[in-house]
Amino acid sequence: MEVLKNVFINWVLPVVAAIAVYAAVQAMRAPQVQTGEGGTAPIFTLMSTSGERVALQDFRGKPVIVNFWATWCGPCKTELPQLNAFAAAHPEVPVLGVALDSGTLPVLKSAQAELGIEYDVLRGNAGVQGQYGVKTIPTTFLIDGAGVIQESHVGTVSARQLTRWLR
Repeated sequence: MEVLKNVFINWVLPVVAAIAVYAAVQAMRAPQVQTGEGGTAPIFTLMSTSGERVALQDFRGKPVIVNFWATWCGPCKTELPQLNAFAAAHPEVPVLGVALDSGTLPVLKSAQAELGIEYDVLRGNAGVQGQYGVKTIPTTFLIDGAGVIQESHVGTVSARQLTRWLR
């Protein structure tokens, strides 16, 4: 009986506590999106590094990947090759990198070239970040052709995971 008590105290309780802490942290990190009527994603119009205004509504009728990131973010830089690979493998699915830097468009354009980003980079702002409930970067969303968020992921994402989202 003493052995069972020791196993419970020394192994079972710590594992259960670790799982509870992990679940609480994940719940706090999860984006709290301010969806519109019918669960639609918040609309935005942002400037791209090419100097064009890009509106989320421009992509109605097809799915779109929206990735919130920053040039100073290590995990964001780590996932860039995965986003490039996904964008190359699925040209029918636009990828929008919403940069949450305070830098100017020329600075972002330079970073885009330096980092080898092959999809559209948009200059984000606190308003869009707040509407999407982004607390941690990188955070990625799949928005369907009707403008409804179907998937979200906090942390680095892989091309494989994004491809699974399309199924």
